[in-house]
Amino acid sequence: MSAKNARPIKKIIEVKARKKYEAAQKLVKIQKRTDAINEIGYLGEREVDRYKVVDPRMKKELRATKRIVKNAKGSNCK
Repeated sequence: MSAKNARPIKKIIEVKARKKYEAAQKLVKIQKRTDAINEIGYLGEREVDRYKVVDPRMKKELRATKRIVKNAKGSNCK
């Protein structure tokens, strides 16, 4: 019976090892990018757009205006 059960355990171990390896590779990639940014001292335009921080209040205000517009349109369709 142990031969039957050995294969799934092996597969599970392989999957866990692969996930661990992929996470380590992502970490190395991020570290290389941060080192490059520290050497240069600035982000390019493309990177700035990618990592742009949006104020949560602005998001909330945008949702509120959309809701108001939607409600205004819905009230006229009686």
